[in-house]
Amino acid sequence: RWPSLSASLGSNRRGTEVGSGGSDIVGTNFSLDANLAWELDIWGGLSDAARAARLEYESDLASFEAARRDLVANTVSLAYEAIAARQLLDLFKQRLVSLESTYDIVNGNYQRGLTGALDVYLAQNSLEQQRETVAQQRQNALEATANLQLVLGRYPSGDMALPTSTPFVQTAVPAGLPSELLVRRQDIVAAWLGLLAADARVAVAQKNRFPRLTLTASGGQSSTSLGDIIDTDTTSWSVASSLTQPIFQAGRLRAAKLQAEARAQALEQQYLAQVHRAFADVENAISRAESLDQRYAALLKAESNARTAETLSLEQYQRGLVSFTTVLEAQRRAFDTGTSLVRVRTQLVQNRVTLYQALGGEFVLDE
Repeated sequence: RWPSLSASLGSNRRGTEVGSGGSDIVGTNFSLDANLAWELDIWGGLSDAARAARLEYESDLASFEAARRDLVANTVSLAYEAIAARQLLDLFKQRLVSLESTYDIVNGNYQRGLTGALDVYLAQNSLEQQRETVAQQRQNALEATANLQLVLGRYPSGDMALPTSTPFVQTAVPAGLPSELLVRRQDIVAAWLGLLAADARVAVAQKNRFPRLTLTASGGQSSTSLGDIIDTDTTSWSVASSLTQPIFQAGRLRAAKLQAEARAQALEQQYLAQVHRAFADVENAISRAESLDQRYAALLKAESNARTAETLSLEQYQRGLVSFTTVLEAQRRAFDTGTSLVRVRTQLVQNRVTLYQALGGEFVLDE
């Protein structure tokens, strides 16, 4: 919207060839000119273009903040995945030790003739399967740590110190969260600003079809010698105005307006879809939190019962009261319950991260 001012330094050399008997005329001229141009914003098109550019810039800033929040959430989730992978590895190792102890008991009974070879084969099979599981989980833990290091820009740095336990989420989600919380979602803010910018671009495309009034002014000096160009007394100047009306451009301006309108309509639908998606993300995260809380409470009771059953089954097997398959089943149930408990606890934390991300921050509005 500001005038433009430019300066130019030029030179030209001309010659005229004269017929036989005459001498050619050759001359050199240097010029130093200043040019000023200003388009009057009579229809507001330039103001609309400036407004659109400002809105696009603010939309990009909001997108940048949304990307920062997504990066934080992704990093936290990867950290808890790495912690959970190490917790599962420790759990698998503990079960391996338990199965080794069980195998020693079964093999000792077999050596004394108290049990058959089938129990030995079953115990050994469970032991080898668990060794394979430990090896696989060790690889999973290494990969989870490497993924976290990649996000943090610390790969490869070897082992990485992490907490040994997953924090338990105790803060309850308050009922009746206000919809104003979604105003803090920077991705939605970016979409809204982008829609406003597209609307301003529609106005620009429409006003480009109107006449344009431009004021120009120029002034300068010229000389046949470059050294005398500033000292010369010859100065020329001009002031002009022009009114330009597009008449025929093969439909280009009309097509540009239709294109801007179509883009604005598309961004409007994308914005509405993003708002609906945001509400759904919040609702799903809250519902998932309630479900995970119920699962975690049930798994705590199940784990206690499974560990008691595991201990009793082994004692009864040593007294000959139950078969070894009962021991294996009790051990499997205890192991599966412990594994599920670690995973659900990790899901509780990650779901809370997802909920923070969906809400754009804490549960309460910033004062």
